[in-house]
Amino acid sequence: MKIPSFNEANLEQVCNVLGDTGTGLTGSEIGRYLRECGIDDPNPAMTKRVRLYEALVSRQRSDDCANNICAFIQRVMNPVLHVQSPDYFKRKQAELNRVLSFEGLRLSDEGKLESCRQARTITEAEAAADQLRRKLIERGVHADVLKFVERNLWKGTTFTPCLRLPRA
Repeated sequence: MKIPSFNEANLEQVCNVLGDTGTGLTGSEIGRYLRECGIDDPNPAMTKRVRLYEALVSRQRSDDCANNICAFIQRVMNPVLHVQSPDYFKRKQAELNRVLSFEGLRLSDEGKLESCRQARTITEAEAAADQLRRKLIERGVHADVLKFVERNLWKGTTFTPCLRLPRA
C-alpha cells in the first residue's frame, strides 16, 4: 500500500521531535537507523534535525510516497528499544502523535502507525494530547508527573506557546 507523501512542514516537525537536541536521537543513532532503513545519510556533520529532515525528505521525494518515512518512525519508536525508559517512549509518542495527526496517522502503544481522523487545526491536534492526560490519570500517575508533562511535553514544537493540557 502506497502511503501518501507527508506535507514537508509536517515532516520537518517529525524530524524536530526525533532530532531534538535534549531528548531526541543521538547523531550515531540517526546514522544507524537511516542505514537500517536503507535511507541515504546526506551529511553526518549537519545538525541532527536538519540531517534527519534532509535524509527523509530526499527519500520521500525520490519514492513519491511516505512508506519509508513511516518505516523509519516505526523503527526508532519500536517499544522494545524503550523498555528501560517507558516515560520517554510515551512522551515521544505523544509529541509525534500531535504532528502525525495532521497526516491522519497516530503511533500506537505497539509502535505501529495507524490511521486516525486527520487533524486540520491545532485544537484537533490538541485532542491527542488530552487523550494522553486521561490515560495518565487513569493509570494513577502522581500529580507532579502531570505537572511535568504539562510543562515539558511539547517543548521544541512550533506550537509551544499555544498548546496547554487542560487542568484536571
